[in-house]
Amino acid sequence: MNKVQSTTNYSRFKLMEGNRSVNPERVKKLVKSIQRKNMLAQYPIVVSKNCDGRFYIVDGQGRYHAAMALGLPIHFVEAKNITIEDVAITNSAQRKWTPKDYIDSFASLGNKEYVTLSEFIKEFGFPPTTAASLLSGALWSNGGGESIGVTDGTFTVKDEAFARRVASALTSLHSFPQYKERCFVIAIARLMQSRKFSFSRFVSKLEHQQTRLVKCATWIQYVEVIEGIYNWKARADDMVSLVIEVKKLLTR
Repeated sequence: MNKVQSTTNYSRFKLMEGNRSVNPERVKKLVKSIQRKNMLAQYPIVVSKNCDGRFYIVDGQGRYHAAMALGLPIHFVEAKNITIEDVAITNSAQRKWTPKDYIDSFASLGNKEYVTLSEFIKEFGFPPTTAASLLSGALWSNGGGESIGVTDGTFTVKDEAFARRVASALTSLHSFPQYKERCFVIAIARLMQSRKFSFSRFVSKLEHQQTRLVKCATWIQYVEVIEGIYNWKARADDMVSLVIEVKKLLTR
């Protein structure tokens, strides 16, 4: 194994032509991650020494820029006889971590929040980010695992009891193929936050008009469809505008 070296002389390094361009947003995320816990020494960048004596960065461009932004030492190992073609082949073979990978990793380290999330996923079978949205209460976020802290270790459970009520309610709708789909899950969860919505009434009405519950592209479209089912054969004074009720929650 090559020796890990370190330096704060950033001018010794240069980006390798033909390598992937540096993503500024990824650098920002790396900066935040390093500020929480500096693991640069454990994950050194890989460089190749050129004839001019400078080190060309083969792997770790983002870490280099993040370390430089924070004024931290660059930890690096020198690789010999490596080309940009070798870098491309290596990068193409690497599998990006999924939200499930992050959840399993943090849970295995004993993080109780992630243990709860992992068990919730196993019990109800919802996609990782959908389950995380339910448990964290991030029902108004359209982002993925990053937006609710799943990938950076900051995920927290806000209301497990409510998440379980929603999950149990959705499980009773298993005959609908999209019952685990994120948009539908979020629509039901948001409706169940409203005091004007009765899930039992919805299920009762649905028994007579199952064909009206169809796949939709957005959560608000699902609410519109559910509203039509919910008010089927209802008296004028018993009709509820579920779309308006859910939108009221947006202003809280």
